[in-house]
Amino acid sequence: MHKHNSIIDATIFMYFSYLLS
Repeated sequence: MHKHNSIIDATIFMYFSYLLS
C-alpha cells in the first residue's frame, strides 16, 4: 500500500508554485 508522504507533498507544491510564479 502506498503511504502518503506530506513532506514530498509539500515539496511538489512548492515546486509547482515556483513554476507558476
